[in-house]
Amino acid sequence: MKCSKEFVVNEQKIEQFLNMVEKIKCNLPKDSPVNILKNSYKRNPYTILMVTLLSLRSRDELTAKVANRLFQDIQTPEELLKIPQEELEEYIKPIGFQRKKAQTLIDVSKTLIQNYNSEVPTTKKRTSKY
Repeated sequence: MKCSKEFVVNEQKIEQFLNMVEKIKCNLPKDSPVNILKNSYKRNPYTILMVTLLSLRSRDELTAKVANRLFQDIQTPEELLKIPQEELEEYIKPIGFQRKKAQTLIDVSKTLIQNYNSEVPTTKKRTSKY
């Protein structure tokens, strides 16, 4: 697979990269911010996307606490949209930018419902459809 004139991806490079990622994962302390965040909520493609959006410009430890509270029962865009924006902002308040982040979660959830049958697109081709 050729990505550009200067960079060619081959199977050996992919395998080396995946091995390196696995070594890093195995050596991360259990109490590292990334592990705390990863283990703080029920994970599915939707919640992973939402937590990724929440984590922008915030510390993983704070995002983990918010994610744990917010995504205990919310697993779909429809469930998130049942929460009034003001209440959503209160959940998000500890990590900051609550108005903007709440609006982003709402907008992305609406887009997923309207354009992607409530599912997170799995390919770049699907996302460029709209």
